[in-house]
Amino acid sequence: MKTGNNYNTNQMTLEISLQFRPEPDHPASLINDFIDSLNIAKNYIFGRPQVYSSPALLKLILFAYSRGVYSCRKIETFARENKYAEWLVQADCPSYRTIARFITSKEIDDIFQNFSANLISILRQHN
Repeated sequence: MKTGNNYNTNQMTLEISLQFRPEPDHPASLINDFIDSLNIAKNYIFGRPQVYSSPALLKLILFAYSRGVYSCRKIETFARENKYAEWLVQADCPSYRTIARFITSKEIDDIFQNFSANLISILRQHN
């Protein structure tokens, strides 16, 4: 099979980093703004690297759930392959084990205790 293009995946390329920001009405942006409004300041101290941002993990999980991705292994893959998910964790993609530990951790219980009250308050402000 011969084509007119010189397509070679092994050639050296120059990567240009561009700032990515989803549209303001995109679900990833809305989830990001909502979780940031909760002022969650804790870091989650499991996984590799040893410290992950609890808000970033929560953003990733909520965004994955909103897209129908529920398995921790699939969420890990989702975070690596979806540019919006990668943006939410700032390209610091957690492993499926870190995601699973976070979902069942005491930290998530503490976050969800304040979550519902803050959600109701935010919904009233936007009503």
